[in-house]
Amino acid sequence: MKSVMIPVDGTSASLEAVRATLREGPEAIARIELLNVQPRLNRHICAFVPRSMRDAWREERARRALHGALARVRHSGIPCRTHMATGRIAPEIALAASSLGVDEIVIAARRRGPLGRLLASSVSASLLPLSEVPVRVVPGGAPPAFERFALPAGLGLAALLLLAAD
Repeated sequence: MKSVMIPVDGTSASLEAVRATLREGPEAIARIELLNVQPRLNRHICAFVPRSMRDAWREERARRALHGALARVRHSGIPCRTHMATGRIAPEIALAASSLGVDEIVIAARRRGPLGRLLASSVSASLLPLSEVPVRVVPGGAPPAFERFALPAGLGLAALLLLAAD
């Protein structure tokens, strides 16, 4: 039996990682570690907001992000613990996985259209070279309609403008 860590951010994509892990069942999984990584705040904000308020804000955001995943795991009967980290997402996931001694990280990759892949960075791609623990990437649902059609529509409009200019 193995221990698995699932990074959770409260989105439907991260819940897909939870569902994929739970499909293996309690016979295959000894425990699940749910991790939420909160961002560091800009130093200018930190100058005006007390540490206690920043920590409370992060804890509330982490609690909300972990809520759905925790409910699903508890319903499955697999032992589970929750963790929160602060910092850059991929390095914090890799650090937590090695310190918790998990056997596998299961992360969902958001499906993105061409525009989304061009503009957004991928946590799963950033995590792969950093992790000493095997990483399983599961699909996280269909890309938003805007991302699927924005780039093709923009290219089509540009082509029409070029033809009209002649």
